Amino acid sequence: MRDLPFSLMALATIPAKLIIGRFISFRAGDIVVLVDSTWRSTAMLEALFKVQFGRGVILGAMVHDLFPLLMPELCQEVTVRGFSAWFAQIIPRVDFFVTNSEATRKALNGYLQKHPELRPHFFCRWIFSTWS
Repeated sequence: MRDLPFSLMALATIPAKLIIGRFISFRAGDIVVLVDSTWRSTAMLEALFKVQFGRGVILGAMVHDLFPLLMPELCQEVTVRGFSAWFAQIIPRVDFFVTNSEATRKALNGYLQKHPELRPHFFCRWIFSTWS
């Protein structure tokens, strides 16, 4: 029952073909940025990871803050679990990050430097702040 909010959010990830009638076709060099919560969209993320490596799609993720990782006591348990699982899934795979502030960019950069094991085969090419 604790996962009910996430289960309801997962309904929003109904395959695109059912909603718009066709799938998106990616080409090499296309850039996809995950700008909203994709915490419960594991199937969509896995599909994006396949085209990322199979077709040369560049994949980025928006990070609004790291509170669930850095200050979990300030967050609800469901938020900490959901964010932590999402972060673990995307962190080794995305090509770049976009942050909503310079403070978030610094926090993310610091976190990645303290935990290099999270991105064993990658270096962080870019971390953008929308405020820089």
